[in-house]
Amino acid sequence: MVASFRFLFLLAVLLPLPAGAGDGFAVRLLVSDDNSYAQRAGVRLEALLRQAEPAITQEPWAPGASGRRLTVTVGAKAWRSYGAEAEMEGPVLAVAPTRPAFEEYHRTGGQVAAIHLEMPPGRIFNLIQAAMPQRTAVGMLASVSTLVGPQSRGQLGRFEASAAERGLRLVSEMVEAENEVGPAVERLVRQSAVFLAMPDPVVHTANTVQPLLLLTYRASVPVIGYSESYLKAGAILAIYATPEQIAQQAFETILAYRQGKALPATQVPRYYTVRINDTVARSLGLTLPLAVDLEGRLRQMRE
Repeated sequence: MVASFRFLFLLAVLLPLPAGAGDGFAVRLLVSDDNSYAQRAGVRLEALLRQAEPAITQEPWAPGASGRRLTVTVGAKAWRSYGAEAEMEGPVLAVAPTRPAFEEYHRTGGQVAAIHLEMPPGRIFNLIQAAMPQRTAVGMLASVSTLVGPQSRGQLGRFEASAAERGLRLVSEMVEAENEVGPAVERLVRQSAVFLAMPDPVVHTANTVQPLLLLTYRASVPVIGYSESYLKAGAILAIYATPEQIAQQAFETILAYRQGKALPATQVPRYYTVRINDTVARSLGLTLPLAVDLEGRLRQMRE
């Protein structure tokens, strides 16, 4: 691993196993230092490991030591650095990388698992229909639009199929650069009732989000966001996993693996948050259910 890359954490945690299960179970925690989300998730995960029962003690990571080991990366940068520049020693759990980043450095042959941040498409369309049935009733304005860029286009087929299962039509456009976003949004809002923001570093940037939200607002098309910051910027509602929720899921996965269960190859967020921007909803003349009620309904719906 190159010396110029610095992790916020490089920790070794020794988790005792039941008697007779081996010499120990070591976890090496590598956390990206380039974004606050990964740092918050890393801090919370470290705290959970310390508080686990039976008691957890921390020891320096010793390559070649006896016992079972698990490397846990938190954030895309930590995953990229470990996956690209280091020899993977034993199983790896990649927490909160983007799907494109994970797939880019996912080596075949090793035991590698991931907990992604992206919500499954069925959950998102369930939310849209539960929150705004007046806009998504089949036979009425049943079109949802979205923009996809170089990294998100591979997910488009899954989203189109999931929308169709629910009687919705997903209208999309592909863009290759930031300057294509505005014109594409103007075309999309003329044929849709809801705009879905799909994570993509070309589509949603510091230069594009505000113009996108302004264009959709002027067209009275509500935007569904994928983060707390998108909600605050002007999306009508958002669904996302907080750093603490992702850390909890990672912790549970680590403990299950420690107890002898296999690492799930890929996980979507088990815990998630729905939030509503009441100011935007009032401005658009829409009355939405309470966020807590939406969360409850989502957990009862098939994804």
